[in-house]
Amino acid sequence: MVVGHHKSILNDQSELGLLDLEEAYDYIEFHIKGWETWSIEAIKLLNDLGIKCEIISKQEALNNLQYCIDYCDNEVNKKEYSKWKGLLMGADHFASALINKTELETRRLFKIPDLSFYNRQHPLYPLSYKNTTSPKKHTIVIASTGAGKTDYLFRRCKGRVFYTLPFQASINAMFKRVGLDLEANNPNLDIRVLHSTSVIVKRKKEEEVALQSLLGSSIKILTPHQLATIALGMKGFEAMILDLQGCDIVLDEVHTYSGISQALVLKIIEVLKSIDCSIHIGTATMPTLLYQRVKKY
Repeated sequence: MVVGHHKSILNDQSELGLLDLEEAYDYIEFHIKGWETWSIEAIKLLNDLGIKCEIISKQEALNNLQYCIDYCDNEVNKKEYSKWKGLLMGADHFASALINKTELETRRLFKIPDLSFYNRQHPLYPLSYKNTTSPKKHTIVIASTGAGKTDYLFRRCKGRVFYTLPFQASINAMFKRVGLDLEANNPNLDIRVLHSTSVIVKRKKEEEVALQSLLGSSIKILTPHQLATIALGMKGFEAMILDLQGCDIVLDEVHTYSGISQALVLKIIEVLKSIDCSIHIGTATMPTLLYQRVKKY
């Protein structure tokens, strides 16, 4: 958790990861230089803060450093991601963004929303009469515009929801709509919107800008591109996996993507399945090849 915080332990962009330093620099000089002077002051400070510490000799510090290097050497060879790094980064970003509001906001985190509002039925929306009970984990809905896909997709969700749409205008509209729909049954609902311009859409009150990209919301409205982090292993992907794992992911209007974007969406579907997400796909029209590829993943 500590050694991977803010930097990858190997091949970091700044070349300051622990194993980068060990390979390219005099890492003992980098980490231990002046130990007899500054470590005394550091340990005194910790004791003054109520954290009991003993003086550590330079040799003991070197032994500890070597232990860290051996441990990291072993971890990077596993070709996995660190859940612990995700936990630390998610918590750190949350606390850094909200400062004195952190404790208050954490009370709303990881709450499953009450989606019973979407059990409504109306003759104009044929999908509203369609039973959503099924032992199957994932969903593909192909129905004409106005058939009630959004309600149907929400009715298929059992946990926290990430709802993706292709366009910023669609996201803003959906954020307002879902907020109004669920307000009565979810008085303290943590619903967020996230897209490339990071514009915060107003409902009845000003939303906390810093909260939008952080983990733990009950419902988040976003584009699939915001999920690209988990497919490409970009900065912060460990924390995003922690947030997404086991959740309901709605991919609406999947037919609108083309080229690289479509390839990215398919890869995202593959990764979401591997982290135990329930994937719900809605579209008015889907080419047969795309349908088969989505089903395969």
